[in-house]
Amino acid sequence: MQLVEALCNKDDYSNIPGLWVKKSDGSIAKNEMLMLTENLDALPLPDFRNMQSSYVIENEKCRNEEPYYNDSLTHYNFITARGCPFRCDFCSNSIFYPMFKGKGRILRQRSVDNVIKELKNAKQHFKKLSSVSCNDELFGLDFSWLNEFCEKYKKEIGLSFHCDMHPSYVTEEKIAALAKMGLQTISMGIQSGVERTRLEVFGRNTPDSIILNAATLFKKYKVFPSYDLILDNPLENEEDVRKTLYFMLQLPGRFSLNVSVL
Repeated sequence: MQLVEALCNKDDYSNIPGLWVKKSDGSIAKNEMLMLTENLDALPLPDFRNMQSSYVIENEKCRNEEPYYNDSLTHYNFITARGCPFRCDFCSNSIFYPMFKGKGRILRQRSVDNVIKELKNAKQHFKKLSSVSCNDELFGLDFSWLNEFCEKYKKEIGLSFHCDMHPSYVTEEKIAALAKMGLQTISMGIQSGVERTRLEVFGRNTPDSIILNAATLFKKYKVFPSYDLILDNPLENEEDVRKTLYFMLQLPGRFSLNVSVL
């Protein structure tokens, strides 16, 4: 917002916190990071009331239209929290911790009522909405929060639900509560079927037993999972690739894969 206002007013923006700015003399202003917003409930909710003022730039042309949040929308994405408790070596969160040291709490959570209010607003505006997806880094950290959310979501929203979870935080009480609420699909990171790679290379404390337990719970509660894998890893050999294949074949039930390359 500060940058937009400075540009509109043709003011100097080289001292705005959170920016690195290359000046006309070639020097670079490396400004401090902004403090993290800790009270997420204080942030405004999405406003869908005046979508005719939306613009999209595509194929080098600017058009006065809203390509996504329109009457055809059937799936809505949202977040309930910011930050992640893990620092996996392949993930940007491993960089954010030192970057924002002393700038506030990394892990921040919206209240259940604040989230429900956003979803009710979306459901009211988009009549064809049939499913929603929570895109938190890691959904369901706090079970008391999750339990309250499940109760209010089932009562006030009632749409098909998707979320992302970490294997270490998958428990039977969580999956049971989510399945009862309307959880249909879930995404979970495995990254490699080789335990050594996860523990020693990726800095990811997820032994085989934890992943197998999570997959077993998904099948038990009829939740369809998508598993994340990282391939083309120069620190793995051909035998490691075979181990990943064999490990994936041990997972119970049907699933889909979301594959990235290193």
